[in-house]
Amino acid sequence: MPSIAGSRGCARSSWLLLIAAALAAGGSPHAPAGPVHDAAAIGDVRFLSRQLAGGVDVDERGAGGATALLIAAREGHEACVELLVEAGADVAVPDQGGHTPLMAAAANGHVDCLHRLIAAGAPLEARSDTGGTALAVAAWAGRYEALDRLLLAKADPDTADENGYTPLMMAAFRDAACVRRLLVAGADPEARTVEGETALMIAAWAGNIAAIEQLVRAGADIEARDAEGETALTRAAREGAIETIRGLLESGASIETPNERGETALMLASAHADGACARFLITEGADLEAASHNGETALMYAARHGRLAALRHLLRAGAEVEARNDLGGTALMAAALEGHHACADLLLEAGANVNAVNRHGYTALMAAAAGGDARTARRLLEAGAALRARSKRGSTALLAAALNGNFECVELLLRAGMDADLPDHRGYTPLMAAAWRGSTSCVRLLLRMQADVGAETRAGQTALELARRRPFEDPDREAIVNLLLSAATAE
Repeated sequence: MPSIAGSRGCARSSWLLLIAAALAAGGSPHAPAGPVHDAAAIGDVRFLSRQLAGGVDVDERGAGGATALLIAAREGHEACVELLVEAGADVAVPDQGGHTPLMAAAANGHVDCLHRLIAAGAPLEARSDTGGTALAVAAWAGRYEALDRLLLAKADPDTADENGYTPLMMAAFRDAACVRRLLVAGADPEARTVEGETALMIAAWAGNIAAIEQLVRAGADIEARDAEGETALTRAAREGAIETIRGLLESGASIETPNERGETALMLASAHADGACARFLITEGADLEAASHNGETALMYAARHGRLAALRHLLRAGAEVEARNDLGGTALMAAALEGHHACADLLLEAGANVNAVNRHGYTALMAAAAGGDARTARRLLEAGAALRARSKRGSTALLAAALNGNFECVELLLRAGMDADLPDHRGYTPLMAAAWRGSTSCVRLLLRMQADVGAETRAGQTALELARRRPFEDPDREAIVNLLLSAATAE
C-alpha cells in the first residue's frame, strides 16, 4: 500500500505491518501440528472432544505458533472455542506474530467467538508485534459488529500501535461506519501518529469522504498540519485527488491554507498532478497569484515540473506570465532550466519576456544552456534572446553551457555567433570552464572554433592549468591536457 504522502516510510511500514497482522489473523488455516489443530480448523467438535479427553496439551502450538484456540477463533467455530476454553485453554496465548485468539476473531468478524473469549478473560489490550490491538484489527477490517462488542467490553479506542496509529485511524482508511462508532465511544479525532498524521488526513488520503465529514463534525481540525507541514488538502492536491479535494472543501477546508513552505493546493496540484486537478481548483476560486515562501506562483510550479496541461489552464485563467520569485526568476526561466521545451514554447506564445533577467542577471537562455536543453535554447534564440547577454558576474550562456559540459548547447551558441573567448569578470573563458569541468567534447569544439588556449584569468590561470588540477583518476584528464598542449604548441 502506498504511503499517505508518497514518501513516508514509517507510515507505510505501519500500515503494511497492521495489514499483515489482520491477514495473518484471518487468512487460510496454518498447517496443523497435530489432530487437535486439525479438528479446530474444520470445526469437528466430537473429534476435538475426544482428543482433549485423551490428555493432549490444549495450548500446544501449531505452524506459525497458533494454538487450537486461535485457529478455532479465526475460523469462527464457536463450539470449538467454548470446548477449548472449558478445557482450560489459555485465551491470551499469541502466535509468532503476537496475534491473540481475540484478534483472530475480531479480524474475521466472529462476534460469538469474541463474546466467548471476552467472557473467559481474553485481554482486550493485548498487542501484536506491531502494537495493534483486537480493536485496531477490527477497525481496519471494517468489522463493525466486532468493533461494537469490543467497545462494549471497554476496549480503549485510543490505544495506538508502535507508530502511533489508533483504531480510529485504521477505520478512517476504509470504513465510515466504524469511524462513527469509535467517535461515539470517545475516540480522539485529534490523535496523531509519530509523523503527525491525523485520522482526517488518513481519511483524505484514502478518499473516504463520509469519514471526513464525520471527523469534522466531531471536531477534527481540517487545517491541521502533519510533521512535514502538510494539510489534508495540500496532500490531496499533491495526489491530484479531485473528489477528496471537493469533499474537504465542502467540509470547510480553506482553499488557500498553505503548507509550512507556503505552498497552496493549486501550487502542489500544478506541480505534481494532472491538469484536471489544477483546473478544478481554479474553478473553485484558488488564487492564481498566491506565492510560496520563496515567491513562487502556481505558474512557476507548473513550468518547473513540466506540467503542460496545468500551465495551459493557468494561463487561460489569467495567471501573470511575468510574475517573479524572490530571486527575480520567471516561469520561463524555470521551464528553460529544467528542459521543459513545450512549457517554454507555451510561455513564449503567452508573451513571456525572453530577455527578462533575475537578480543575478541570468536570463532564460543562460538557464537553458546551464540545463543542457539545446531545443529550448534554439527556440529562445528564435524568439529574440540576447546571445551576448551577461550576468552580474559577467557570465554568458556559452560560459554556462561549457561549465556544465553541455556540448549541444555549446555548439548551438557558437554557430549562432557567440564569441568563443568572451570571459566573465574574473577572466574565465568558456574553454577554461570546459577544461575545469572535464568535458573533452566541449574542449575539442572550442579549440576547433579557435578559442584562445593561452588566455589567463585575473589570477593568472590558463585552461591547461585548470585541466591539470582535475583528479588523476579522471579518464578525461589526460585527453584534455593533450588537446590543450597540442593547441598551445600549434600557436
